[in-house]
Amino acid sequence: HIYLSTRQPEPWLRSCYAHNLRHARLRLSLDDFIAAHAGPTLQHIADDIAAGLEGTPVTTASLENSSLMPEGPFSPILDLLDLPASLRAHLVPPAIVNPSLPPDIQAAFLLMNRDEDDGARRSAAKKQLIAQHRSGDR
Repeated sequence: HIYLSTRQPEPWLRSCYAHNLRHARLRLSLDDFIAAHAGPTLQHIADDIAAGLEGTPVTTASLENSSLMPEGPFSPILDLLDLPASLRAHLVPPAIVNPSLPPDIQAAFLLMNRDEDDGARRSAAKKQLIAQHRSGDR
């Protein structure tokens, strides 16, 4: 059995954009990034995978729906495992460990990506900005 989590296109692309601003030298605006990456939705891709795996069950759940379930995005997997409610009651949901950074920091990353040619300096500046954000010292 295969489980695939999906997400609506715009939130998914916004998340990809934020990730690439932080970890790569992305120099596109958000609008240009979304336009450049418009294409099949994650659900369409999951449907294509399922069609190619004839005889193998494929279950999908959108993050938008699964995040509203009792155990959050992990609920569909627990459902597939047929984990009893008595065991589920003892599960502690993990904290969000990789939240998206706020728009002002993403804008600063975009400027760094466009203006700073030295990769080591750019990376250090991004790390410093993240540390300041997390400490509340901005």
